[in-house]
Amino acid sequence: MRAAGFFPFLETLRTYSARDFRADFMAALTVTPVAIPQAMAYALIAGVHPQYGIYACMLPVIVAALWGSARYLAAGPTNAISMVIFSTMSTVSVGGVLLSSLPEEARMTYIFGLALLCGLIQVGMGLARLGELANFISYSVMVAFATGAALLIAAGQLKTVLGLTGPKPAGFFPQINMALQNINQINYWSLGLAVLTIALILVLRRISRRFPATLGALALAGATGALLRVEERGVALVGPVPSIIPPFSLPPSFDLTALGDLFMPALAIALLGAVESLAIGKQMAAVRGDSFDGSQELIGQGLGNMAAGLTSGIPGCGSFTRSSLMVASGGRTRMSSVLSGLLALPLLCALAPLMRWLPLPALGGVLLLISFQMIDRGAIRLCLVATRIDRAVLLLTFAAT
Repeated sequence: MRAAGFFPFLETLRTYSARDFRADFMAALTVTPVAIPQAMAYALIAGVHPQYGIYACMLPVIVAALWGSARYLAAGPTNAISMVIFSTMSTVSVGGVLLSSLPEEARMTYIFGLALLCGLIQVGMGLARLGELANFISYSVMVAFATGAALLIAAGQLKTVLGLTGPKPAGFFPQINMALQNINQINYWSLGLAVLTIALILVLRRISRRFPATLGALALAGATGALLRVEERGVALVGPVPSIIPPFSLPPSFDLTALGDLFMPALAIALLGAVESLAIGKQMAAVRGDSFDGSQELIGQGLGNMAAGLTSGIPGCGSFTRSSLMVASGGRTRMSSVLSGLLALPLLCALAPLMRWLPLPALGGVLLLISFQMIDRGAIRLCLVATRIDRAVLLLTFAAT
């Protein structure tokens, strides 16, 4: 019992069969091509190179799956967590210099430190048996936050999708204002590639629900961009991935001042990740009538974020899109997520030579589509008509977001 408590995956391995492996492997083959382009897009939301999102799809996903509670909960980068990372870099300063102004190599050490600190907080929450506290988060709060996040994501991609030059301002209204003021400077090649990517995703989804529509659309958009040599027409490209294997990473040298500056953002990511992961984990467990230990799941998510901080990944949490796809694809156990993390490396090896030609507006188009799909109009209507308190909480949380 003691070993099972420390290593919850042992119970899965004890009864694991060849039939389970085949089902989990096929589910992983379906989920991984979806997870990679999503992770790249979420890294852009965070304001970092797409490679750091891909790295977060490897060891962190494996660790979170092995030590978590829900067998169908697939972890990794998410839009909400990425937004908090971007906000942190735009507001937190070190030695009087904003993190967003630091060179990439120096800036990323603080992101890795943020992941480690977030992971430590979540592990502490799990050990303290705080997993059930997420039940007290209002439904109206979650709906309003998701809606506000969707609009923030869409506004953040306007500069990339429209092909505008110059620095991207922080904040929803400055980004909208920048787009309106520079409307006559739109790069129609960038806008066309974004629209093409969205259209391809929608068409490919109609052809087959199992086909990785996002990956296929990005491949076609990248091929189109290379054929038309869009980089010569002012379209930004992803560029080369410096390292295929995630390099070992360390946080900045111990500094009480920097630790204090990073603690509140790390706490925000830890709490947000906990709420998302517990809500999704309980929902996925209910699909098969599984028991769910929220505190154990927090430990798994925390260890996963610590692994991200040590292997050049950005923080993440449970993902509803990838988790529901894992169920729909026939995954049987937690090993489906483990296999997905293992498959991410060979997939990156295959894609790395092509990624340098991928237009950034194509990824921007993916994010615009994701942000649109995040807005649950039915849930918003329900919160508005339920009670005055629900309506007030919805509007206040939306405005705050």
